[in-house]
Amino acid sequence: MKFTQNVIVTLIAITAGNRAAAAASPIEDHEVMQLHARIADAPIHHVGGPSMDFVGNVNQYRDRDDVKSNSNNNDEEQQHSRKLKSPTSKAQVSKTSKGGATASQCYEDCDPSTVNLADFPQWQEEEGYWIGEYSFYGADALPFTSATWNYRYDQYRGFITGNVKGNAYRQRNVFLYPPQNADVCASNDSVVGTGTCGTNGNTKIFAADQSATTCNTNPARGGEIEGPFAGIFDTKTELIGADNALLYQVFLQGSLFQSQLTTLSETPAGEIRRTRSAQSFFQGMPNSLSFYRERKVDKATFYAELAQTITDYNIQASDTCTWQDGAGGVVDTGLEAGINGCTAHLETS
Repeated sequence: MKFTQNVIVTLIAITAGNRAAAAASPIEDHEVMQLHARIADAPIHHVGGPSMDFVGNVNQYRDRDDVKSNSNNNDEEQQHSRKLKSPTSKAQVSKTSKGGATASQCYEDCDPSTVNLADFPQWQEEEGYWIGEYSFYGADALPFTSATWNYRYDQYRGFITGNVKGNAYRQRNVFLYPPQNADVCASNDSVVGTGTCGTNGNTKIFAADQSATTCNTNPARGGEIEGPFAGIFDTKTELIGADNALLYQVFLQGSLFQSQLTTLSETPAGEIRRTRSAQSFFQGMPNSLSFYRERKVDKATFYAELAQTITDYNIQASDTCTWQDGAGGVVDTGLEAGINGCTAHLETS
């Protein structure tokens, strides 16, 4: 996979729970927005974006006094602005020649409306229908447990749609969680909605809209993006490998908070795969790990497996696509409960 356009762009993302704020100021929660994903327990989940477990965990750090004292607490609190480096109208970089000498060269800004995200292999692969198998582990290497979302994290599923058009990208996610294990329900039988702990699973949705807002012709940093998330985090994404991988890192007050590797691959049968691992840290110590395995499918397979998973997880219609992460915890999505609400959400990408 090769780049056909040497540009670096600024991507602005809008989360599902913050459309009102986004209207005033252009701007991508699962436990942080899902970030994706975790950027959802979601992702974003999208390539190069925050993981869902990260999103959910962001809220708890946002409430820490030491974090509050060092955050701006401005309108970016609920925004995820992801930028490619272009600090001046002419970007200057040092390049090493074959003989080892370095030379500086200036690169001009370009018109972001001319950016075609489909020229970037990673964005090409974002299009279409994706089904994911997800696992999220704590620092003890055991499946993560949440005090506010009492469902299993050892094996859950995600259904994601993505679309690229010109300089814009849209993503819609539905995450499905199986019923909690009986031993956990014995000590904590809380649920969200009207289901029963250990009997019924549940769902969360996530959304992200992005568009390129700046552009630079520097080929050395093509596709590299960085910027703030949730008002307190700094993020950076680098394209690495053989045009088939991304390294996404999140920093909190200068310390590494999460490091993600996303790799795109193709099986001998021609199946496109997207694999992601996200390591989370606090004060230098690892405290969680997520492992996402996704495959690209056709529309009919996508919706057939979505319906079957809802049945397999015994998710009530009243809990199907009715919940999302928001300020202060899980909130109602406002969608029609049931598979029709899921479809309406997923097809808006």
